[in-house]
Amino acid sequence: MNDQTGAEYRFEMGITRVEFLRLLPFATGRRELHSERELIEGNTDGVEWSLRVAERQQRRIAALTLPILDVRLKCMAADDARISGFVERFLLAYQRAGG
Repeated sequence: MNDQTGAEYRFEMGITRVEFLRLLPFATGRRELHSERELIEGNTDGVEWSLRVAERQQRRIAALTLPILDVRLKCMAADDARISGFVERFLLAYQRAGG
């Protein structure tokens, strides 16, 4: 019997891949992360998570050009509250940075 619950999220972020990776330790609370190409995995406070990050075509608005990342986040934990807390922390780290 599986005693974990899971959730999947998809975000479109106006941030470069370099900046996303620079902020990721703040967003996850983990300095050391396991990554292979587009897949990044970790465990934070009982939440097992994985991220797939892909660069998309830049978006143009008049003379402004914005980088676009497609971010897919999967989480597994013993309860939904842990997942919700992790996702809130994750998003807050990027909102503070303007991503």
